[in-house]
Amino acid sequence: MADDGSDAERRAQMIMAVSGRQGFNAWLGVDLVEADADAGKIVIRAPVRDEITQHHGYVHGGVLGCLADTAMAWVAALVAGDVVTQSYSLQFLAPAKGEAVVAEGRVIKEGRRAVSVEARVSSVADDGGETLVATALGSIWRKS
Repeated sequence: MADDGSDAERRAQMIMAVSGRQGFNAWLGVDLVEADADAGKIVIRAPVRDEITQHHGYVHGGVLGCLADTAMAWVAALVAGDVVTQSYSLQFLAPAKGEAVVAEGRVIKEGRRAVSVEARVSSVADDGGETLVATALGSIWRKS
């Protein structure tokens, strides 16, 4: 992310500052990998640790939902400013395991009151290979 002083750059910096103050995101280790307001895209990443796995050793579905929601809200915030999630639906496609989980959020349509978004969540294996593990569709409301 180049520091060009744009609204989008300021929003990306604000997103990371706000995230750092959120206990759960800080505990989870969510990191902003890419933010592109022009493309309506954001990528976040969290490391896989024992604390976020379920009894089979896969990343817990609640964590995958959290990452999808976070990516969708952040990409909406990147293009629209202050937002809150209205709703989202999540589909699990495969077990998540490996060294990290990555979520890519994209804007589908920016409306006057809401932003329609989608997310693709992938697990990253130790060798760097990625597996799509979940998809989500959401509606994010503008706060102002």
